[in-house]
Order: sequence, then structure tokens, then C-alpha cells
Amino acid sequence: MELMRRSLIVFVIVGALFMVANFQNIVYALDVTKENTLRMRVVANSNSFSDQLIKRAVSREIQEYIFPMVDDTISTREAAEQLLEDNKEKIEELIESTLDALNASYDYEIRFGNNYFPRTSKSNMEFEEGEYKSFVVVLGNGRGSNWWCIMFPPLCLMEARDNETKNVEYRLFITELLKRWLG
Repeated sequence: MELMRRSLIVFVIVGALFMVANFQNIVYALDVTKENTLRMRVVANSNSFSDQLIKRAVSREIQEYIFPMVDDTISTREAAEQLLEDNKEKIEELIESTLDALNASYDYEIRFGNNYFPRTSKSNMEFEEGEYKSFVVVLGNGRGSNWWCIMFPPLCLMEARDNETKNVEYRLFITELLKRWLG
């Protein structure tokens, strides 16, 4: 019985490692290179509590509007850029209405093109500092922390979907089997 338990534990560990490796292959298959990515960023006016709430509200509004349009039809960075360009007026309206609703007394600026990003990591990937093609919204003085994501390849969308499913309970078949066998 002890040998069977140890064999099952080794089997579960190997299976888990395989699943992690497979997920990383999916992420790497997205071709997340500096030349192929399109980033989105919202920079807060300051790091005050209220300015950070405003930044989150603005980024959420942009995400809720743009992400449903980023699907299998967006297959290149250029197509993602065009999507943002075609919807720039609507995004401006969303930003303005959000700032008005939250009584923010400052303006904003949109910078669409090559923008500087410091070295950072996201989704277990490292990104070097430098100029990246991006859609950046600077709120007020733009001296606060920022929210950013990668719109293309659609890692933002993957993260947003992950956030939607956080309250879902996942159970692995092998785990259920182990519980039955090991009591």
C-alpha cells in the first residue's frame, strides 16, 4: 500500500509539472516579443488613494470597452493598433465621462505610438526597458503608479478572463481519485 501511495504522489507531481510546462508553451507560442507587442497603460495623476481609484476606474472602463473586440479576428499588432485608432474617440469619451463622474479636476493625454517602459515582468515573463508600441493614457500630472497590460498578443484578455473565473472551483480528476484512494 505504501508503494502505491508513493507511486501516486510521483504521478501527480509529474502530471502537475507537465501542465505547468504546457501552459508556459502556450504563452510563449503567443510570440510576445518587443517587436510584436502592443501595450496599454494608464498612468495616475499621483499616488494618492483617490487618484489611484480614478486610475483603476479609467483602466476598467477602457478594458470593458476594448476587450470584447479583441478576439480571434485580431491576429496582428497592426490590426490591434487599427482597432484602437478606430475607437480612439469612444475611448476619449469613456475617459472624460469617468473623470467627470469621479469629480477629477484634471485633464488627460493620450499618447499612441512608441512610449518608454521600464524593465518589468508580467505573467511570468520579463520585459526589458525601452520604447514599446503602446496606447498610453496619462491622467493629470502623470506622476502616479500605473496600470498596464499587453493588448496584443491578447494577454490582457487572458488576464481579464482569469479574473472573471477566480470564484470558480476547479477540481482535477486525479486529485479526486487520490482523495478516494488515500482516504
